[in-house]
Formats: sequence, C-alpha cells, structure tokens
Amino acid sequence: HYDSRREKFLFRINDIEQSIKKLEERKLQIPRDQILLAKKMSNMQDRLIELNAEIERVISCSQNEIFSDILHGARQRFTKLELKRKLQDEHMKCWMKISQWRAGIINMDREIVGIEADIDTHQTRLNERKAALLQFDRQCAAVTSMKCFVSTDSVQMQKFYFTRWRSRAKLLGGMRTIFNSFARSIRRRMYMNAWRQWRA
Repeated sequence: HYDSRREKFLFRINDIEQSIKKLEERKLQIPRDQILLAKKMSNMQDRLIELNAEIERVISCSQNEIFSDILHGARQRFTKLELKRKLQDEHMKCWMKISQWRAGIINMDREIVGIEADIDTHQTRLNERKAALLQFDRQCAAVTSMKCFVSTDSVQMQKFYFTRWRSRAKLLGGMRTIFNSFARSIRRRMYMNAWRQWRA
C-alpha cells in the first residue's frame, strides 16, 4: 500500500515536471520563430519595393505591350493593363503575408505571457505535490517507527511476565515442598502418639 501510494505521488510529480519542461522549451523556441518571421517580413518588404517600382514603370509606359521579368523571374510580354493588374495582385498578396507574419509575432508575445503563467501554476502544483510526498514519507516513517517500538516493547513485556511467572512458580514450588515436609512431620507425630497410647 505504501509503495503504491508513493508511486502515485512520483508519477504525478514527474508528469508536472514534464509539462513544465515542454512549456519552457516552447518559451525558448518562440523567439527563434519570431526572428524567422521578421526575416520573412524584411524580404517581403524588399519585394514590395520592387513591385512598387515596376508598377510605376508600367504606369509611365506609353506602349500598350510591355516586357517584365519581375513576376516569374523570366522576361515575358504582357499588355499594359494585364501587367498592371498582376503586379497589383502580387503587391496585395505580399501585404497580406506581411500582415499575417506581424500578427504571428504579436500572438507569440501573448503566448509567452500565457506560458509564463502556466509555468507558475505548474510550479505551484509541483511544490504542493513535493510537500505532500515529504509529509507522506514522514508519516509512514513515524508509523513504522511506532510499530517497531510496539513490537519491541511487546517482546520485553512478554519476557518480564515470563520471568515473574517463573519466579512465582519457583516460589510456589518451594512452599509446596515445605508444606509437604510439615505435613509428613505432623503425620509422624500423630503415628507416634497413637503408638504410645496403644502400648500403654
């Protein structure tokens, strides 16, 4: 029973410690993820600068057809309206990605706050479980010590009463011998008196 209860304490303590470990690992990982998103944002802002420059070029172009390599990395021919529309679509997509990554960085800041709160909560529970285990071990040690004391005291008491019984039995045996001797002496006197009276 003791081992079973103690295993439950240890299992719960280990479970809380593992939860804290995972939270701390995630807390350390978040800044790395934020740096990656910041780099993506920086690269995307460079892309926006390129798109803005190309859009300005298209707007100022007087020809109906125009060549551009900014969309696919290879020189292609577009109509002016078509290229302008595609550049504006690409520009919007870039802005949406930047917005998503910025929101991701902000959410990660909030996540860190939540993780720190969770770590504090788990740490409090962990301290409580460890204190409960310590108290449980002390109680079990006290009970075990008391059992040993009672067991030892019981043996000593048995020895004590056995010694007293043996002494008393020995005393009674000696008294019985005295009584028997006295009784024999009385009988002999009675026989002697009766013998004298018979002869007289």
